[in-house]
Amino acid sequence: MILGMYIVVMLILMLLLIYRYNPLHPAEAFFYFMVTSIIGLECTLDLSLNIELIKISPEVPKALSFIINVIFLEPILIVGFLKMVVSVQSMWKKLGYFLFFYVVLCGSVMLMEHLEIIKFAQWQPWMSCIYWVVLLLISLALCKGYRHLLKKAGIQL
Repeated sequence: MILGMYIVVMLILMLLLIYRYNPLHPAEAFFYFMVTSIIGLECTLDLSLNIELIKISPEVPKALSFIINVIFLEPILIVGFLKMVVSVQSMWKKLGYFLFFYVVLCGSVMLMEHLEIIKFAQWQPWMSCIYWVVLLLISLALCKGYRHLLKKAGIQL
């Protein structure tokens, strides 16, 4: 049930990301997706396997839901966030998008705990909030730097 819900949400987000007006170059969006997927997976594996602050459910469907969430759903949300931020000029709208995606990403962690996909061993919810702020800021810096390199190389954005 939970696995099916994640797959449906992931497919809807991917379709929205692909078929809506896209100010990001496809290679650029793929690059952001891959980098945020690697960072998210690495942090999650460190927290769950090495440090054991987060316990992943031993049930296979719940564990698969967690892995799909970390590898696909969260990076798609972050690429959507970057797409929205790049498409607007107003600093207030950018801040609004930042806060919206921050709340959605923090809420996804709380939802996973509520659905017993993960269990916080020694992890506190405020640590997840700090993690998402840092990851969104790293994504913004990566986006700004990569777009600067593309412009410097003469690629029209």
